[in-house]
Amino acid sequence: MLIPLDQAIQQMSGQHILFKWPKYGWCFGKIAEWNSNPKCTVRGQIVNFIVCYPDDCSSGPHCLSLDNYNKHNDNDSPNHTWLLLEPLPPQQGARGQP
Repeated sequence: MLIPLDQAIQQMSGQHILFKWPKYGWCFGKIAEWNSNPKCTVRGQIVNFIVCYPDDCSSGPHCLSLDNYNKHNDNDSPNHTWLLLEPLPPQQGARGQP
């Protein structure tokens, strides 16, 4: 799962994440594209995704893996961890209405 250059992970494109940066803390991002270039690396690891951050209009390469997935979902989590956000189901209408 999430192996760089594996075409099966292309389906993650378009998903939303939270990524914890050292200086900024948790930031909302969107997986913009899958990386197919084995020469694109970060700290010696092959990048698997490019993530866009709408708050500051930036984007960058990421090595998202299960090893750096945030299993605890708290502010004490290490930097460079991430969470996959799932969309909320559509609401049926205002309170009390079907």
